[in-house]
Amino acid sequence: RIAASKLHRASMESRESTPEEFKHIFNEDVRGGVIWMDWFSIPQLTSNMNDDDRQATLMNQLRAINSIPTYIQRSTYFYVCTPTAKCQAGRVTNFDSWNSRGWCRLESFANFLSPDKTMMPVVLTETPKVSFLEFFDFFLFRASRPECSVFNGQFKCCACNHVVDMPGGRALTIPCDKDLLQPVLAQMFDDKLERLRDAGNDFLYRIFRCMEPSILAGSRNDRWTQVCSP
Repeated sequence: RIAASKLHRASMESRESTPEEFKHIFNEDVRGGVIWMDWFSIPQLTSNMNDDDRQATLMNQLRAINSIPTYIQRSTYFYVCTPTAKCQAGRVTNFDSWNSRGWCRLESFANFLSPDKTMMPVVLTETPKVSFLEFFDFFLFRASRPECSVFNGQFKCCACNHVVDMPGGRALTIPCDKDLLQPVLAQMFDDKLERLRDAGNDFLYRIFRCMEPSILAGSRNDRWTQVCSP
């Protein structure tokens, strides 16, 4: 994601730009912007950390996770870079594998639930042309389907049963990412509803309320029963 330059913000305020002007604006944004990428922009545990470093990293990791909504709100572009590739473990990764990961789903939902603006994600693959994820496609085929929720996505911590091997043969129990992300996503969703209600946007408010059973599906705070029960 690339933050906006002053030139782009001025153009967005006027809502007027020719293709050549936009090309210049985009070039300026790339040249003077800041990139945030999920994995290396969040502190990660490593096997050579001592106990003090590990605890400090976990604290900083939680701060970074809680800041994801703010990072998204301050972004101007949202890129999904998912060309088909084969990793060292032999697995093939592509747009479908990206869309199956819980962390990647969180970033999409953070954009979708941004209280001020929702960017149209630009999907980059090996095909010659880019594609886009549009609002109502996301609403119909992802946000309103419980199986597509963040918490029904794949998490590495769950795949290793929340235990990682440390030097010396020691096993370390790690927290579940789902428990870390649940309050973040719940707050984003409630903030979005409040912003729409305060703005008097009844149409979008009702659309987002329809998503409530699915947004937190699979988490410890699953709202399916309380929303859908008679």
